Amino acid sequence: MFKRIFRRLTSAICAAGVFAAGCVFSVTNVFAESAETFGSLTINGVSDETAVSGMKWKIYLAALRTDEGDYQLTGDFEQLPVDISAEMSASDLLLAAQTLEVYTKTDGFAPYGEAVSDIGGNALFSQLEMGVYLISGESVTLDNVKYSPAPMLVEVSEMNELDVVCEAKFTTENIPVEPEPEKPQPEEPQPEEPQPEEPVPEEYSVSKVWKKDENLLEYRPGFVTVEIYCDGELAETVKLSEDNGWKYKWTSNEEHEWLVKETDVSNDYTVTYANGDKLFVINNTCRRTQGSKDHQDDDKPAPQKPVQPEEPKLPQTGQLWWPVPVLALGGLALVAIGLKLRSKKR
Repeated sequence: MFKRIFRRLTSAICAAGVFAAGCVFSVTNVFAESAETFGSLTINGVSDETAVSGMKWKIYLAALRTDEGDYQLTGDFEQLPVDISAEMSASDLLLAAQTLEVYTKTDGFAPYGEAVSDIGGNALFSQLEMGVYLISGESVTLDNVKYSPAPMLVEVSEMNELDVVCEAKFTTENIPVEPEPEKPQPEEPQPEEPQPEEPVPEEYSVSKVWKKDENLLEYRPGFVTVEIYCDGELAETVKLSEDNGWKYKWTSNEEHEWLVKETDVSNDYTVTYANGDKLFVINNTCRRTQGSKDHQDDDKPAPQKPVQPEEPKLPQTGQLWWPVPVLALGGLALVAIGLKLRSKKR
């Protein structure tokens, strides 16, 4: 009886110990999850002492830092033919940001976060995971001045900085104000209203520039396809080649936001877009180098080893081999008979 009670008491103590250990493990996991590090990003939008308020900002998680210390595109950006590196200059990073921004507008990438600048021109994004963010803003007009922000690439990380403050860069354009027409006096005859002047068509152009492939022209495609977008909508698709000097021009009577994007970029090239006011330049940089292993044509099959002629298999032509086993068996039989006769004589 006493042994049975002791056995039950021991089992209960062991079960309680297992339950307590499980609770401790669960609590430890909760604390480990809550210890994840987050950062923040503040955009300071001030231009010539003017706080640009009411501007809509979007951020996109574009890249992550690798174990080797460089950047790797991620998410919607992962398959794009765009290179970014921690060793890039400020001008190259600006080109990369402009290029990634084109894809967000033409391909409809979902932003990581959105915010509107306050009266001081500041926009805050908090609870950000570690990574490289593309910052993109929409133009806004204040006091007859149009402010257009430049896109930026900013890293939020423990290695760099957790709470990042970046200064926005703007291009400005004065919007002319049309004077209000004076009201004519009743006693005076009404003057004829002037006919509105027809708007002068504005000319736009896109051109292709090839880089680092002067001695690797075999990798340059014969043509490229370019999509032209008007206010985010596809307006036209054109082909650029040597026949048109790798250029194309079009006109518009109204003010719109124009963007260009190359489709189906060759795997041997990366792309950047330098978008100006009316001039758009598409840069393709060759990934390959002269004399490198990658310079070999991947499409060509690997050279096959010469096939060694097979040695002639026995039997050869002209030889009769069927008597061999018969003669061998006969010889063995004669040897056996001889041995038997010899044993009898003895």
